[in-house]
Amino acid sequence: MRIHFIAVGGSVMHSLALVLHRQGHHVTGSDDAVYDPARSRLASAGLLPPQPGWFPERITSDLDAVIVGMHARPDNPELEAARRSGIPLYSFPSFMTRTARDQQRVVVAGSHGKTTITSALLFALRHRGISCTYLVGACPPGYTDGLDVVPDAKFAVFEGDEYPAAPWDLRPKFLVYEPQFALISGIAWDHANIYPDLRTYTDVFRQLIEALPPDGVLVYNAGDQKLRDLVRQSTPHCETVPYETPEYRIVNGVFSVRVGDRRQPVRLIGRHNLENLAGAACLAERMGIPRDDFWSAAGAFPGAPNRLARLAAGKDRIIFRDFAHAPSKVRATVAAVREAYPKQPVVACLELHTFSSLDPAFLPEYRATLDQADVAAVFIDPESAKRKGFSLPEPGRLISCFARRDLRYFTERSSLESFLLASPPDSVLILMSSGHFGGLDMESLAGDQAARRQFK
Repeated sequence: MRIHFIAVGGSVMHSLALVLHRQGHHVTGSDDAVYDPARSRLASAGLLPPQPGWFPERITSDLDAVIVGMHARPDNPELEAARRSGIPLYSFPSFMTRTARDQQRVVVAGSHGKTTITSALLFALRHRGISCTYLVGACPPGYTDGLDVVPDAKFAVFEGDEYPAAPWDLRPKFLVYEPQFALISGIAWDHANIYPDLRTYTDVFRQLIEALPPDGVLVYNAGDQKLRDLVRQSTPHCETVPYETPEYRIVNGVFSVRVGDRRQPVRLIGRHNLENLAGAACLAERMGIPRDDFWSAAGAFPGAPNRLARLAAGKDRIIFRDFAHAPSKVRATVAAVREAYPKQPVVACLELHTFSSLDPAFLPEYRATLDQADVAAVFIDPESAKRKGFSLPEPGRLISCFARRDLRYFTERSSLESFLLASPPDSVLILMSSGHFGGLDMESLAGDQAARRQFK
């Protein structure tokens, strides 16, 4: 096939372009800007666009398909040319569904834990020697990319989010995948720039539940009150499988769960991560992987990249990097570290980086999310906020929203770095963001400090 990508530089778009190129398809692409790692990867395969920008003349009649990323605006000139030409036009999720049409499609959805659950499931499948088409938000352990297309596989496993599928298709991606199996990890209002309130946000999950076929399976977190109520109020046509946090214990900082008549130590920490593994175990069992086999694999699962990842452990401090940015994720991450390190000072630093987290109407959702930390700080990159159309909140507003009078607030990377370097001996730092704290060198924070000012 001859396939053209509009907005080829996206994280999943460039991965799909590379996969199709390796499979022998003729691939071209355009974008107005391409950054690493996509830039280097596309260049090494000879797929980097020759110059940035949009060029309608690249939409030629010999194309078999045009795939459009969400970065493309509705008035994109290449998109308009493709519409006029009548060439088959696909959003990224609709093309993935097309490639997996003859496979059993498995979607992991929910407000939190999707990447960890999907990665754990893929880790268990690889442990069993089972290959599949897959898509996940971070490259899972043991894999070389976050996406692959395996034409003869039995399963296609997709991490499915609630974002719209395309500029012209506002359905959430998880509906476009048309799954036979679905897992929903929980419901907590997010993406306020798309869903103005909890009701509209919750309704898309109801649509997912009711769209599953009669021979399908819904695995859901019964420990989440909103989700449990939604399943009860909806009309699922398929088998429903609830899961909850498994019974666990902590010995010397190591979490273990009961599996039958034995205990299985795991490398992850936190109640929420054990809940994630329990959900993945239920889903794996419905896919034919015995529960005991799943948990044996899960014992070696190191976690998904940047999801409570232990960056460093120096003489002075331990550092965790976490992708947490939504309130439910932040609360769970801080609670996990507090539970794992009950006797050490916990310093939690959150970057408000997303459209939702910077929205003044959404900020109150963060109330009490940092309460279990001994020291709490918030960082906002002024340039990032400006690009998203938000002004910086006043310190008093943040203190009120987080309900924490001792909250520290930073807008300069250097000031934040000095503050974190002054953390007390034996402290545990949690750096939570979907961004990069303005370019902060996170691992260097673990270094030994000869001199230290009083931490206040």
